[in-house]
Amino acid sequence: MAGPVKKQDPFQLFKVNDQPCDVLTIKVIEGKNITKGKFKDFFDVPDPYVYFTAVGQIDAIKRTKTINNDMNPKWNEDIVYYLSPKRKPEGNKTTPIEMIVYDDNYGTDGQIGEKITFDVNEIEYDKPTKKTFKFGVSEVVMEFKRQVCKKQNVRLSLALCDEEKTFRAARKQMIFKTLQKLLGADGPKTLKETPTIAVMGSGGGYRAMVGFYGVLKALEEMEILDTAMYTNGLSGSTWCQSTLYTNPKFPREGIQPAANALKDNLKLNPLWILRPVNLMQMIKGLMDKYKTSAQPVTLTDLFGYFVGEHLLGKKVMNTTRLSHFQKKIRDGKAPMPIMACLHVRNDVSAMVYHDWIEFTPYEIGMSKYGTFVATKNFNDKFFMGTMTKSYEEAPLHFLMGVWGSAFSIILNRVLKRKKKKTTDSSQEGKSIREAAADSFKKKKAVENKGKDSDGEDDDTKEDKARKAAKEAASLPAWGDAVNTLLGKEIKADEKPATSNKDEKTRSEELYGQNGMFGNGAMGSMFTGLYKTLFESRSFTAGKILNFMRGFTWTTAYPFNPFAVQQKTITQANEFAKLGEAISAEAKKVFVVDAGLTFNSPYPTILRPQRKVDVILSFDFSGRASDETQPFQELLLAEKWAKIHKVPFPKIDTSAFKKDGMKECYVFQDEKDDKVPIVMHFVLANVNFRKFSAPGVARAADDKKGDFNIFYKGSPYSTFNFQYNAEQFDSLFELMRFNTLLNKDNILAQLKKSVATIRKNPHRWNVTKADVSKSNLVNSEDKKKVESGTVDTNDTYE
Repeated sequence: MAGPVKKQDPFQLFKVNDQPCDVLTIKVIEGKNITKGKFKDFFDVPDPYVYFTAVGQIDAIKRTKTINNDMNPKWNEDIVYYLSPKRKPEGNKTTPIEMIVYDDNYGTDGQIGEKITFDVNEIEYDKPTKKTFKFGVSEVVMEFKRQVCKKQNVRLSLALCDEEKTFRAARKQMIFKTLQKLLGADGPKTLKETPTIAVMGSGGGYRAMVGFYGVLKALEEMEILDTAMYTNGLSGSTWCQSTLYTNPKFPREGIQPAANALKDNLKLNPLWILRPVNLMQMIKGLMDKYKTSAQPVTLTDLFGYFVGEHLLGKKVMNTTRLSHFQKKIRDGKAPMPIMACLHVRNDVSAMVYHDWIEFTPYEIGMSKYGTFVATKNFNDKFFMGTMTKSYEEAPLHFLMGVWGSAFSIILNRVLKRKKKKTTDSSQEGKSIREAAADSFKKKKAVENKGKDSDGEDDDTKEDKARKAAKEAASLPAWGDAVNTLLGKEIKADEKPATSNKDEKTRSEELYGQNGMFGNGAMGSMFTGLYKTLFESRSFTAGKILNFMRGFTWTTAYPFNPFAVQQKTITQANEFAKLGEAISAEAKKVFVVDAGLTFNSPYPTILRPQRKVDVILSFDFSGRASDETQPFQELLLAEKWAKIHKVPFPKIDTSAFKKDGMKECYVFQDEKDDKVPIVMHFVLANVNFRKFSAPGVARAADDKKGDFNIFYKGSPYSTFNFQYNAEQFDSLFELMRFNTLLNKDNILAQLKKSVATIRKNPHRWNVTKADVSKSNLVNSEDKKKVESGTVDTNDTYE
């Protein structure tokens, strides 16, 4: 008689390597006759402690506590190391630990006896071993215990985490009821007929942030936002998500309160944030981060402070964490936000090599390797999947800096331009990706050749080379640089409310040509600080501790693991090295704005585990002009999907030639039910010029809709960080109008998706044949599926 059938998520069939590390516990028990010599002991009884260095290991340096005035101290203290699994003797591999006894002094600590080196590979597993070491005539008794670590803090799986699965189940109930209401007889009749819908925003700086708010407001008005499983963003759109999900009135009171708060913040000139007292606080925060947590510090951190305070305010930015968003989406009451950035190397372009990193309120990780950590632990230190040191969760403003770090990457170049009175609109002909790429190219000549740029020791060498190469170069005064970056002088009515009666004079003192931040002493100080900290290319991209450090494998899993895969991924130009794997030996890795590849975060939403049926994609990317073809980023996404064997509709650019510029283009594949419907919304002012609302013509004297987006001097430049009320309203209402205008179109596509699911309810099923063809599923699991003891169908909703 056949046994019970086990339901299993098919993506759990892929066994991600989970070899654990070793834990070495050194119990320092006691010291005997700890002496500096009778004569010295007579005047000063030793205050001994034991100092350890595990050569080449993580957290190598440790020490016991000091025991004062005691020649026979009783420590009974554990020193813990996390080590790679013990090597076999034939490899002549040793794991040496150096031990020194010191006398703790107010000045220089005095060494007692000679240094001792002990190979801990001599210690057998699970066999406590007591040893006495002699430091001259002094003795220290220790007990060694080596075990295989049983604690795993990195989730190793290609499947979605349990928390997201629980969220999906709850959210689907709301989506089901909403679609029944909106679509009537054409709506889903069961939960299984309910499509998964994602609302996606592109990069584009503050332009994308404000435009995305207009989109979400329109979707809310049409009740379509209640049908979305996910909101998904990169760069500027993540700032929209951050400010929205941080707002205390969301989702209870909807989008508008958060939009109003943002509008008020954008009125303020961000130059005010860079006043001396604030900069000193920022720098102190960076120094504290470096000293107390050994976290890497880069220009991205400073940019995170800047954008965090401007958009969230100082109080909120210092207390908000991404994991807090879990409360906002509990029980499926709001779409789950997904944000994205890239892991890159600094020896090649991000277009050539990158790994997508996804951020959710539940976890952060890279699906390419099947490695994820809880969001609250992203800031911690890991070795071979085990947390070795815990720190406070990274503040949201740091992540905001990482997600939009393309702006900090190009800051080096921007700071060196001459001061201008207008925003740098000349860059609108180039994407921010191209601008950043230019910056990388200019620095490449002084980089170390043939080295893995992820290595933890490369920074010092790079900095020395760069300093020598640029010794004669000069930076502008800090105030000039800030003005250049922002493109304008600060005005009295653009500062926060203050009790100072003479603010205009004070502003001139701080930011004028000859003020403290101009060519004076303070300007020189900050110029020197900038040159010291941020001239290195290693400091212009974001850096994080490598949560994959120490893994002994280099497997890069296919993005669509059940699809038939080519042996390697090769392309002549873009994406040429996507098949390469991260360096697991690196202590720190580079993370950058995902817009440096293509400017819409399709990879995080196209994961087959998420089974997305409809993508409402809103593209706020920069274009040379309002009439420029709006498919550049979409074509890159199509190419990426093709390389990774991911279902994606063909992007037919003839639609632009045929229909001209319009607010929305629909791409789909009538023959393949797994291909999602992509509604590509464009930042374009077409019908908004003539209509104030869909079907409502503007009066002859109503010129509010008569404006362009992409032109020289436009307030909507990617590099502009301030919008007045009129500019905010114009962009917000434009995207709100464009979205509302397509209500019938959106509903039609949702009906079509429901009909497709009804026709083919098993389109996402992983069949026995799929499992059998995969060379990534082991033979034992294949047999279970083939015999019917494991069922992979419809089990991972």
